[in-house]
Amino acid sequence: MPDEQLNGGEFANVTDKDWELIRPYLEENEKLFSISVERLLTVGGVKRAPGEVYRKIKPQKMAAFQREDGGLTEWEGSSGEEDRLLAARRRRKRRTEAQKQPVPSEGGGEEEDYVPAIWRI
Repeated sequence: MPDEQLNGGEFANVTDKDWELIRPYLEENEKLFSISVERLLTVGGVKRAPGEVYRKIKPQKMAAFQREDGGLTEWEGSSGEEDRLLAARRRRKRRTEAQKQPVPSEGGGEEEDYVPAIWRI
């Protein structure tokens, strides 16, 4: 899968914690669709560990999000609409920082309810 299709994400190994999180969903799918977890872990007739069969996609830690301005900078030739959207994004970021909450829809993937995307290799 090309990087462009990862939407700013990056591949990572599936951990035991990831497998503990995703397994109940796969077991429910087994009941609903008759696709066994064992079948999902079988490659070439050999049952393998989840980390050998799947990999996950997680948000990249980007330098822009680590900068004080959150990567929000003015650009030359911006229109009034772009300035308005940029100002709104800055206000939302300041409000969120004041409340000590993660910025909605912006990177990290470290939230408690984060479910990684798991892909078969």
